[in-house]
Amino acid sequence: MPLGLVIEYVETRRGTDLKGAVRIFRKKLRKELSEEELDGVTEYILEYAIFDYRTRGGRSLLEEYIDENPDELVEVRLKGFSDVLRTHFFSSFEIKRVMRGEWFEVEDYFTGKVYRLWDSLGSENIPESGMIMARIAKSEGKWSIVSGHVEVMPVVMSDQMKKRERERVAGGGRTTTLLEYVNAKYGELNRQEVRMRESFLEKDIAEKRRELRATWEKNVDKWKPGSVWEDVEKCIYNEEGGNVLDLMTEFFGENLAIRRPAFEKQLEFFMDCWNFLPHRVIVGEKSPVEIAREMEQRD
Repeated sequence: MPLGLVIEYVETRRGTDLKGAVRIFRKKLRKELSEEELDGVTEYILEYAIFDYRTRGGRSLLEEYIDENPDELVEVRLKGFSDVLRTHFFSSFEIKRVMRGEWFEVEDYFTGKVYRLWDSLGSENIPESGMIMARIAKSEGKWSIVSGHVEVMPVVMSDQMKKRERERVAGGGRTTTLLEYVNAKYGELNRQEVRMRESFLEKDIAEKRRELRATWEKNVDKWKPGSVWEDVEKCIYNEEGGNVLDLMTEFFGENLAIRRPAFEKQLEFFMDCWNFLPHRVIVGEKSPVEIAREMEQRD
């Protein structure tokens, strides 16, 4: 359901609440964003303001819009907004099936439930496989995306990873919120991302992999005695969508460097391995650098 009327209402009639939502949104980010970065998250801020922010009365701005009905919508159309209010949620979804020009089906990463999302334009452009981060809702009997922006990622999670997360959620664990997602994407621009952005258009992948192997063979006796380069490749290939630092800690184990600059050298090496070596969870079993180059060429 289009939310243009709600956005206009928030921007023109609820300026004080919108400023409050922006203030809370920025406060909850773990990194102070520049004005340029804030422009990039405008749609996320509006989504947060409409669905997640609470006024002094404890209500969402979507709920306020429905009660005020400033556009004098007829009852059947207003009920559509009420349906969205009642059913909306933000999550990570795996793309399962696509009917071009009509709909696509997704599976909630945290619950395993499958939703058919009706979107004629979106179904024309969405890839056959991968993950999306989005807010969906059911209105007039059909599920659809109600996010202002949909993030498409060329990865799929392993069955083992999905099983572990679903057991955690079934046991009372939380799913990812919009703010947590934005924090992961914008709020913690770490060295891994910086290094990839600086190198992905410049470095020959095959050459870089040879350099990484040479670095490993030079340092293996102090980094992980008794192991071989194929152990590194296997570690990166079989990662399950987790955190690079956690994987690095697990891989090096008791040989993980504690002091600088030894730790920084290990970290730089492992981040380059993460970026330049293939991952099983990435569509096509490619490296992040290969995917980044493909996206750059498309843009």
